[in-house]
Amino acid sequence: MLLNLLLIFCAGYTFSVGGINLAIGFYYKQDRSYLLFGLISLFASIFLIAQISTIYTQSPALSNTLSIITACFFYSLFVWFIGEYTQFKIRSIQIGITLLFGFNLIVYFLRNTLGISGQALGVLAHLSILLISIYGIAAGIKSHITFKKVRSIIYTLMMVMLFVLTILVGTGSYYNIQIIPDPQGFISPLDFFPVFFSILIGSKMSHDVARTYQLERQVRQKDREWSALMDTINLLIVKLDLNGKVTWVNTHFSNFSGYKDDQIIGKDWFELMVPSQERKELKDKFLEYLEGRELSSYQNKILLSNGDSKSIQWSNLRLQSEQNDFNGVLSIGADVTERESRIEQIKILKDQLEKENLLLKEEVSSINASTDIIGQSDSLIYVVKRAHQVAGTDSTVLLEGETGVGKELFANMIHQNSKRRHKQIIKVNCASLPKDLIESELFGHEKGSFTGALKRRIGRFELADKGTIFLDEIGELPIDLQPKLLRVLQSGEFERIGSEQTIKVDVRVVAATNRNLQEESEKGSFRQDLFFRLNVYPITIPPLRQRVEDIPMLIKHFTSKIGSKIGRKIKHISKADINKLQAYSWPGNVRELENVLERAIINSKSETIKLDDEQLRSQISDASPVNGLSGSNATLSNSQKSHILNVLNTCDWKINGDDGAAAKLGMPPSTLRSKMKKLGIKRPSNN
Repeated sequence: MLLNLLLIFCAGYTFSVGGINLAIGFYYKQDRSYLLFGLISLFASIFLIAQISTIYTQSPALSNTLSIITACFFYSLFVWFIGEYTQFKIRSIQIGITLLFGFNLIVYFLRNTLGISGQALGVLAHLSILLISIYGIAAGIKSHITFKKVRSIIYTLMMVMLFVLTILVGTGSYYNIQIIPDPQGFISPLDFFPVFFSILIGSKMSHDVARTYQLERQVRQKDREWSALMDTINLLIVKLDLNGKVTWVNTHFSNFSGYKDDQIIGKDWFELMVPSQERKELKDKFLEYLEGRELSSYQNKILLSNGDSKSIQWSNLRLQSEQNDFNGVLSIGADVTERESRIEQIKILKDQLEKENLLLKEEVSSINASTDIIGQSDSLIYVVKRAHQVAGTDSTVLLEGETGVGKELFANMIHQNSKRRHKQIIKVNCASLPKDLIESELFGHEKGSFTGALKRRIGRFELADKGTIFLDEIGELPIDLQPKLLRVLQSGEFERIGSEQTIKVDVRVVAATNRNLQEESEKGSFRQDLFFRLNVYPITIPPLRQRVEDIPMLIKHFTSKIGSKIGRKIKHISKADINKLQAYSWPGNVRELENVLERAIINSKSETIKLDDEQLRSQISDASPVNGLSGSNATLSNSQKSHILNVLNTCDWKINGDDGAAAKLGMPPSTLRSKMKKLGIKRPSNN
């Protein structure tokens, strides 16, 4: 009687354990072992109650049938529980054993029809249980790697017990031998195994789940604290899965981007948030990072809901699952747009400063060379005086003269004697720039305004603000660009290429040309209105052949300068060589004289310059028709007299006025009259 009460208590306890684990299984769905254990515990309890009821019921056959059914269900589910509990899942074995117990149940109900004895049914049933025990032992051995040691030992011992009991009870049943005593006569130790297993393992699982629940509560609390921290921190935080889809963002990111959670969660991050030009590169970095490559902090732009873009500095953290597999990326970013803007401004200013410094370095020699206007001829002194007169104003100056007369030196002198001398003088040679780049050089361009415009460029006019710009060879300026230059001269305004923003500058313009711009404007190759704007204060620089008396001074200057440069000291030049140089027409003017002297100094082996007679002979013979003299008559006075007479005849002996001989010779009318008196030049009579 006491044993019966104990069995009933065990059945009830097993039923309660099963109910608890079944409830846990429905709640704790991530681990199906609790649900399966709850079911097998219920079936174990029902099985034990059915076995006990056979001695108290009027229909023992019905109780026996119920016990057979519950036993089959117990072991059918038991093989699946083993797989979930130990994570040793062999689907083919599990399905096979389940079908085998289903076959046992069918055979039991058809035993009379098929004529199968109870002994054969017992052998089949014990063989099925034996297969489960073998599978359970294998799973226990396999599970010792992932299980705690005590848990693994208890489970494995239970499976070994099932194996031994099955062998002993099955053997005794087959040979009708009672190997294990059965004092009750209706329940064997093997029948008691389901209850014993449910009580022992169930208690352990209940304790584990209680501990797990406590830990989960702590984890949830930590998660809430972490989420609260992530939502209040002033950083952009985004979680991405392995496919690059957004799984979570913090509140600050939502507020910053303008997207609601349902507008971004589940969306592809790269398609939604990354500009198209950066998308491929960033996606490749993401995939490489998931494959294990280290990724330092990086920066890219993201698109906001209103269409704006912001520069974000990102740091990343790989997220791992419980199995230590990567399951996503946590990206933490900070808005650096303003910092980038400041850096870009600093870079622009730095580039501008470097460019200005480079231009200033280029101008230093020219500025210092403003004192290199060598000569004491009347024509040169007159031009220098005019340059000084206009230097103190902001008037536009047009320097006219042949190539090599020193127009750039006069431009430097005008700037150095102006109120703008503390600012730079920016120089542009309009003839040396490609036609498709001259507009960008003069007025600048924005980044991306044309092919090759990789960054914003500051134009020469903008660099010359509050200073002076020297436009050399202005006659070479393309006709389609002349209106823009005219606008700058008129209003001081222009726009960079690719920009609609008007820039206003205060620039003093000094232009130079070796062409007759008035004739060019009459032909239509140069805008007449631009010519009038440039021709405010024209200065005609005389060619070297009109101031041959300056040649000895120029020889002294250049021999000293060139000698220092090449390490040669020159002290003398013969009077005959000076006469040869004065007799030459110098189509290349002062620049050509410098080149001839440098060549002579290089060829000289002593402190005396030795000119190349063969070269000078050809040059002088070429120059004779220009001067209208030859042979012994080619003296300095005769050369000057011949040239002045030619100019006077061309001007119909008119001396004063813009079209008079004095203006063409580049000297004051009083100086010209003095020269004429000195050289004995008189206007021929009307006869």
